Amino acid sequence: MSTQPLVTVFISCYNRQNFIRESLESVLKQSYKNIEILIIDDCSTDDTLKILAEYQDDRIIILKNSTNMGIPYTRNKGLQNATGKYFAILDSDDICTEDRIEKQVTYLEENQDVVAVGSQVETFGLNKRSFICKYYNTYEELKAQLIFNVPLCNSSAMVRKSIIDSYNIKYNNSYYVCEDYDFWYQIMKIGKIMTVSDVLVKYRVSNNNISKTSQENQEKLINRMRITLEIRSNVLNYYQFKLNSKEIEIFNDFFIDLNDKTFDLKNNLSTLKSICNKIQKNNRTLNSTTLAKVYNDNLLIALNSDKIHIFEKIRVYIKIHFQESWKKYLKAIIFIFSRDLYHKVKRIY
Repeated sequence: MSTQPLVTVFISCYNRQNFIRESLESVLKQSYKNIEILIIDDCSTDDTLKILAEYQDDRIIILKNSTNMGIPYTRNKGLQNATGKYFAILDSDDICTEDRIEKQVTYLEENQDVVAVGSQVETFGLNKRSFICKYYNTYEELKAQLIFNVPLCNSSAMVRKSIIDSYNIKYNNSYYVCEDYDFWYQIMKIGKIMTVSDVLVKYRVSNNNISKTSQENQEKLINRMRITLEIRSNVLNYYQFKLNSKEIEIFNDFFIDLNDKTFDLKNNLSTLKSICNKIQKNNRTLNSTTLAKVYNDNLLIALNSDKIHIFEKIRVYIKIHFQESWKKYLKAIIFIFSRDLYHKVKRIY
């Protein structure tokens, strides 16, 4: 690349003394050199800032909140203070590959119709075997995935700063969880989002999971479901599927996470089928073939639960899946059986 536009790599952090060094050094080692590294500390009480002070590099800019303000506020502060042409996000416990920034800048420079680009992600941490978390590659797939969840990994994303400024894109301060879901919903309404097929980020899996059993975490889980319902309702209404409030609530409850929430399949199965039919019938925005693929993929994910008997999974899939070829249909049934067998073996050993 003959000229290298400035890229702001943004890292927000709070009490990340165990991880911030590894994350920051992965940015300092980038093959792409014209970067500013904007780090905003959300009033850490550990040695995070002390560790950051060890680095003497003119590209590093460190700001600190006077009090703990939370993720949405801190990310908005990052958007306001970034000066680069491109805004690259990295969570403070994740790691970039050395060519991440170079590959994403090249992609955005060569594809002027794309407003943001993510990548595939490799998970690691908690002494678990790493695996590649694959995100959809095409714009149509990512648009359809927005119905169900965040379409790309926030920590792998690079956005055109001009889009953020021109459309006043912000994180919603009232969403202390799922704020990235709403952020990408806003971006998706404006322009094209894509992902590259390369793994450019290693995503750390931690035990800071709000779906644990304590009362505090159960309250957080309820709030997560409430916020997800609100955002997903906005998405479903934006796509004009004409679902009523009760249908949206049932859709959300089914697809959010059956391992955390007991869903009454017996009494809601016919409604789920009706919802499926309405989405197909009223779809005017998404490619119908792509929508069917993404819908069925998420249906299989939702049914990947120990709480549902194998034959119930098959019955539900047969009842509410989108129309598809017999080959794909049989492949899905085989997948359901194989995942169920995997869970059984895992429990035994």
